[in-house]
Amino acid sequence: MTFGNWWRLLRTYSFPATIVPVICATLTTRRLAPGQVEGWTVLLMLSAALLLHAAVNLLNDYYDFTLGYDTEQSSGSSGLLVSGKLRPDQVLLWARIYLLLAVVAGLPLVWRRGWPLLIVGSLGCLGAYFYSHSRLGYKYGGWGEAAVFVLMGPLLYCGTSLAVAGICGRNSLLLSLPYGCLVTAIMLVNNLRDVEEDRLAGFRTLPQVAGPLASRLLLTLLLVAPVPLILLSIYAGVMPHLTALTLLSVPALVPLLRDIWRRNSPDRALKTAPQRTAAVYLLFGILIIAGELGTILLR
Repeated sequence: MTFGNWWRLLRTYSFPATIVPVICATLTTRRLAPGQVEGWTVLLMLSAALLLHAAVNLLNDYYDFTLGYDTEQSSGSSGLLVSGKLRPDQVLLWARIYLLLAVVAGLPLVWRRGWPLLIVGSLGCLGAYFYSHSRLGYKYGGWGEAAVFVLMGPLLYCGTSLAVAGICGRNSLLLSLPYGCLVTAIMLVNNLRDVEEDRLAGFRTLPQVAGPLASRLLLTLLLVAPVPLILLSIYAGVMPHLTALTLLSVPALVPLLRDIWRRNSPDRALKTAPQRTAAVYLLFGILIIAGELGTILLR
């Protein structure tokens, strides 16, 4: 386990999908509930969420390989098991270590906040463990997008608010929706791009079930919805006016949407779409953070 292999195995490029909602939820909670956010809880919450994310990535590598879905011709994971650079037992051991460390990081938060956070944390752990699994992996049954929307949208956002301040306001669900939309868009566009490879590999994804037209319509909705949701939140008075900066992310959507709907050579157009979608998510998150910090500084 060299440092290079460890870094590649973690797939840290995917971590902003966890970091962004945790930071945004923390800043919004701090603004809505001044004086209630405790610094040590933020660090533990971020650590627990990232450790769970790391565990998911490793378990995904392990099961995709051991179940025969990853091959030299089609490798959707880190590729370290397919290439023989790591053994399956090594990857499984580290996945379990990250799961255990996530629980350890979460226990002080549960002690501080009580049973509601215990329920949220337990759902997060179960969602991470059964994302890919030899018998119960919901990813292989076409439920990946729906589960990821809930787990990395409302559950992560509301769980962060609960962990750092002990509150989960009535507006938390609305505020969490943009993050659920964008993280689901990353997964959906990836599955849309790899639809034939996944079919040949032998497992089912949402684009296979829904078809290309419905998948593109849903993907467009997921990409377009976050900015109007933020504007709605501003109108409702739960987000500051400066978070309208998210409008600056719209120009980045135009070429992405054009390629998603391109009829000529759609495979080529979608080749880098997952990375570009992740970049849009990161930009959206940075603009929300800038809006929240600007509001705090201008008070």
